[in-house]
Amino acid sequence: MNWDKYIGNKTEFSFEHRLLNTILTYGIVITAGTIAVNFFLGMGLLVTGISAGNCLVLAMLYCLSMKRKMYRTVAALLVGFIFVVTPVMWLSNGGLLGGCTFYIILFSATIAILLRDRARMILGICLTLMTLALIVLEYRNPALIMGYNSDWVKYADISVGLLISVAANSLIFVLIINQYIGEHKRANMYLAQIEKQKIESLNQQFVRVFNASPSLMAIYREKDYEYLAVNDAWLNALGYERSEIIGQTETEINILMLDDRKTGMTKPGPGTMENMRVRTKQGETRDWLVSKAALEMDGHACILLASIDRTAMHHLERNIARLDRLNLIGEIAASIGHEIRNPLTTVRGFLQLFQSRPEYGRDREHVDVMIGELDRANAIITEFLSLAKNRLINLKARDLNKILEGLYPLIDATAVLEGKEVILKLDSPLPKVLVDENEIRQLVLNLARNAIEAMPSGGRLILGTRVEGEGVIVTVQDTGGGIPQEILERLGMPFLTTKERGTGLGLAVCYRIAQRHYANIEVETGGAGTTFSVKFSALSSLLRDAAGAIPDMIPEEKVVNP
Repeated sequence: MNWDKYIGNKTEFSFEHRLLNTILTYGIVITAGTIAVNFFLGMGLLVTGISAGNCLVLAMLYCLSMKRKMYRTVAALLVGFIFVVTPVMWLSNGGLLGGCTFYIILFSATIAILLRDRARMILGICLTLMTLALIVLEYRNPALIMGYNSDWVKYADISVGLLISVAANSLIFVLIINQYIGEHKRANMYLAQIEKQKIESLNQQFVRVFNASPSLMAIYREKDYEYLAVNDAWLNALGYERSEIIGQTETEINILMLDDRKTGMTKPGPGTMENMRVRTKQGETRDWLVSKAALEMDGHACILLASIDRTAMHHLERNIARLDRLNLIGEIAASIGHEIRNPLTTVRGFLQLFQSRPEYGRDREHVDVMIGELDRANAIITEFLSLAKNRLINLKARDLNKILEGLYPLIDATAVLEGKEVILKLDSPLPKVLVDENEIRQLVLNLARNAIEAMPSGGRLILGTRVEGEGVIVTVQDTGGGIPQEILERLGMPFLTTKERGTGLGLAVCYRIAQRHYANIEVETGGAGTTFSVKFSALSSLLRDAAGAIPDMIPEEKVVNP
């Protein structure tokens, strides 16, 4: 700190430091001062070097160039006394602190006075004696001088810096007031400690809420996208261990899908929520609704992700949209299907009549083509009618194994023609289920034909049944190339097809049949093939759930219209 710039400006200053008492404990003192007077001395004087952790006081007097030996002797004695006091104070409290600062100012003023004239010399000697008395008195009983308390608080020094700098043949007289602020400082420290405890308590509460939240939450550093914290729900949803995530960056573990990574890594806006797709450890794609918030953690700018897994909701929304379309098409089919089928039946009858007459023998091939196309149109109408919501079904207690065994020769013959294999894997015995046999045959045939067409030559189709809980599951598994993601998301929608001559109604009919039988269709697909699983409730489960609403014995030929 350079005090030369303050000369003549009457500049005020203040700083805090420690002061040592007789029981070797510290008190905190605030020192305030004002530069009051400048005196021209006709000589140069420099006293410098008081700072925290620094035991050196350099006093340079140009007294050696003066003519009066007495002045040089007195000045040398005073400077020597400074060099004696300084190490003592430093050894006692670990630094040149507290009262030593005050005394050095008095010594410096005394030197200046002694170097002026005899009268001021006498005054300087008196001041020196007073200073010595203060040193002794403060050491023996500090309370008389400063009013210090015996329970002083330890406190780190604030750098004292240079207190006096006399340059350009001028001396700065400094008026200093020391005030004990131990109680005030202790109160501030107590308040700071309470505030720190509050912050720690809030941090602990945040950690508990963060880990216990059902929302999927993660915190990553903004500058490099390194994950700093994730909660249990987040780990359970993605299948990772915490040690596999913490300290890793997003580009290293690739949780966010590539198309959504830029969205996920951008800075959060106020109240924004975004849809993102994430990849689990098992490679499954999930749909998340994510909100982001900026926060600071360990001094780093971070982003908090709070997510909700909406995969099941998206599936439900897609199913509702698909069923709505099925209902609309079913209603249209039910209202106009018979009106279209009647004229087609008439045309087909006349073609068969022409086919039997000799004069039309040369056109027999053309007639056969027309009859075939009429049959194809009739089959399409039949599929449309299968989409009707209120179609009557003939429910009976059936063994699904027998239905699949009856279909096996037909499916196997179709597969053999294309160089493919069909295998039956049936659990036995199976509990009976309540189904319309004709509709179940249509459902299995549609799934099997799709699977055969999806496989290359040499592929294998597995038709199976198994018991799971209180239900029976029919599986149709192929070894094809899997279903593309864009098709999978729309599976079951009417008119969705990848075949050149397909109508796009086969799977739509399967989903409608499953709906009428209160069954569920699940799809698993990948590069090794696709598996359709249709889960039916066992008859015993239906009877128990009905709780008497359904008779104990369902007649074999009972017709139910759900």
